[in-house]
Amino acid sequence: MPLSEQPKCKIEISQPAKTAVLDTLHFEGFTILPAERRLLVRGEAVKIGPRAFDLLLTMVAARDRVVSKRELLERVWPGLVVEENNLSVHVSQLRKFCGQRSISTVPGRGYQFTATSIDSGSAAPVAVARDDRDEVDARIIPRGNLPAQLPDLIGRESELREVQQMLNAHRWVTITGAGGMGKTRLAEAVGQERSANTHIWIVELAAVSDPRFVSNTVAQALGATILDTERPLEAIVAALQGRSVLLIMDNCEHLIPTVAEVCRNLLRELPLLRVLVTSQEILRCTEEVVYKLSPLSLPDSMNLAAARETGSVRLLRERVRALSRNFEITNENLADAAAVCQQLDGLPLAIELAAGRVPMLGLSGVRVRLRELFRLLTGDARVRLRRHQTLRAALDWSFQLLQPGEQVLLRRLGVFAGSFSIEGVRQIADDLNANEWDVLDTLSSLIDKSLVQVQGLDRPRYMMLETTRAYALEQLAACNETHDALSRHAHATRGVCVLAARKRDTQAIWNEIANIRAAFSWAMSHGETELAVGLVNDSSVVLALGGLVGEVVQRLVEVEPWVNEQLPRPLAAQYWQWLGRFGNDGRLPAQRCVLALQTAEALFRELSNHRHVHACLRMRAEALVEHGDLAAASQAIECARQLETADSPLADRMRRLRIEAKILDGHGEFEQSVGRLSEALSIAQMADIHRYVVTLTQDIGQTLLHAGDAAGAEQRFRAVLNDPRSDISVAVAKAYAKMGLATALLTQGQLGPAREAALEAVPLLLSCGILLAHSEVFAWLLASLGQFHAAAVLMRTAESFRTLSQTIRGATQMQACRATGDLLNARMPGANFVCDALHSDAELATALAAALTA
Repeated sequence: MPLSEQPKCKIEISQPAKTAVLDTLHFEGFTILPAERRLLVRGEAVKIGPRAFDLLLTMVAARDRVVSKRELLERVWPGLVVEENNLSVHVSQLRKFCGQRSISTVPGRGYQFTATSIDSGSAAPVAVARDDRDEVDARIIPRGNLPAQLPDLIGRESELREVQQMLNAHRWVTITGAGGMGKTRLAEAVGQERSANTHIWIVELAAVSDPRFVSNTVAQALGATILDTERPLEAIVAALQGRSVLLIMDNCEHLIPTVAEVCRNLLRELPLLRVLVTSQEILRCTEEVVYKLSPLSLPDSMNLAAARETGSVRLLRERVRALSRNFEITNENLADAAAVCQQLDGLPLAIELAAGRVPMLGLSGVRVRLRELFRLLTGDARVRLRRHQTLRAALDWSFQLLQPGEQVLLRRLGVFAGSFSIEGVRQIADDLNANEWDVLDTLSSLIDKSLVQVQGLDRPRYMMLETTRAYALEQLAACNETHDALSRHAHATRGVCVLAARKRDTQAIWNEIANIRAAFSWAMSHGETELAVGLVNDSSVVLALGGLVGEVVQRLVEVEPWVNEQLPRPLAAQYWQWLGRFGNDGRLPAQRCVLALQTAEALFRELSNHRHVHACLRMRAEALVEHGDLAAASQAIECARQLETADSPLADRMRRLRIEAKILDGHGEFEQSVGRLSEALSIAQMADIHRYVVTLTQDIGQTLLHAGDAAGAEQRFRAVLNDPRSDISVAVAKAYAKMGLATALLTQGQLGPAREAALEAVPLLLSCGILLAHSEVFAWLLASLGQFHAAAVLMRTAESFRTLSQTIRGATQMQACRATGDLLNARMPGANFVCDALHSDAELATALAAALTA
């Protein structure tokens, strides 16, 4: 039944309802003022804590008998787990003020109040009950218990505004987020802003272990002492009736059903009440509106200039300054500050704990020691809850609230690097004797408890904060499950890649880059030959098209010793195909690429995989063009054409036309080459193969550039670079187009725009592993800008590259060599520039960055 219809219970407000009911109590040497909650010693007020005062009143009310320790603990600390020595400390404090004989200890039984009263008319004044005590005097009830002084809320200005708006529109708002996210501090700030015209009460529930004592704890926070413990909610309603109140229920994740019931009942009985809950998990009530609190804003390592204004760096600065007033974020330590905040995921608790170490270790010392996360982040005077005194303690609290199945899954999820997919979760949990829906439900529960985060809506990905992930890995180690979990992760990652490849879902594979790297590293270090090669094969195309060709080639070369007769034939065939394909463009010697593709072709013929035979022939022809053997390239592409039938996919014909165009370009037959490329482009457009629409447009630009039509080439390159569709598979094409644009502008004498385009092209070409292949054009640009020595270095670099890669110069590279030679000779006629060549893309990138920005 509604609370208003339930029988009245007997309650007592420690701020008394009527002064006639709770009179002033006089004893020898001291006076108790229950209505004002004050203790006077020889007429002077003394400072006494609220628990000590409640303890004193309880013993005075029962001064005719011995009060057991258990009764005192239940009365003064309802629902809380408190050690007996806490009680002893408070009794000692009271004896200090009231005299040693005011309270007697009865061994084995408890305490008795024995002070001599000098007011004979009040035998037991605080225990008196009267019929008119249902009303509560509004003048006596305080406006709340929110601390008068609170630390500044840093980096949460927008969150504060959003929660306030939600609370204006709804009576119940729940702030959720991981442990240490700053939920309590945000809730306090919300209360602080509303305190001018609202009673603000905060109820700390972290220490309440028994759900039965939730209502008692709320009542005690309000100042109401419950005498009828079966109906405590009536005391709360009586205390708050008719007032505009914000009740902050803090740290509720371990008491969700009970807190939900209390909130619902109070909202029903108190129309002016609003409730703000903080919890790691939502309470799942229809009346509840949820605000998901995210980490503080993080600095962008690519834009350190704006790092000082991010919430995480601002919090770090203020917390360190509170300990060391001369501390400041400077240009010298800004990178360290940003790295610390990034590694701690913007988690406020972790940042505050890290700040406590900065005065001793410095920012750089903290950054280096973050590898020992849980040893570093311990203890801080500003952290109030015991479970927040160390990062491990905060995570222990969350972990202990999980069901056994949730704990197992959380431990295993720690092995994922970065984000992960639902398919990855299924794969890593496939031995738990749970069906798919059980796994999904467990994952959903971890998300609800703020231990797993969700990214994106259309294609959701899941991740753990790095602090949570480190804790999960620590739990794995404690259970001796690390090796098994890492093995399971590596195989699960390959399973995700295989599934995505089967669906031609390039984005799914791209999203797994971090997991692929981690899984590959594990497979290599543990001799898992087939797994390592499989991971390389399954991911090479997507990673290469996304611009990570250099990384792909490095990985392919790394596993080459393991590709032998023991490896399954399909796996070996695929391996040799990708080695030859992605080693092209000078990344590996041209002859090595040709040989790899011949090996792959032979294996695919054995397997009767004619489509892959066609692909190997096309790729071998392209490698031969790079090598300058146009005759052999023509023979290979003719073999590919003869394999085509009326049923062959149009995409294969399109790809074959593209290689024919390259051969024609090599012969200087530019018009015919553009014709072949245009025919292939028509097929790509008709079939809506976006990657090849972009690639072929870029190819036409290159051929026009070779033909001397720089303006036409520029138009094609800009079309590629301005393509509105975001697609990871066109990264290589766009890298070529950016460099092609720089070349077209240079050819037209537009040095400033050419320099800007070249600067933008450098990181793209570096990622693709083809920076050295453009040394001649960069040398031409630098010579045109007056950087003659740097241009000479690049000409030597180009010569070394062509020798090692076994590739020839195309028309543009030949033009660049002639133009650079003319500029160098004009500068110093007959001079021989003495310089060394650069031998890696990384060396060249560094040199270009210096020269082009000089």
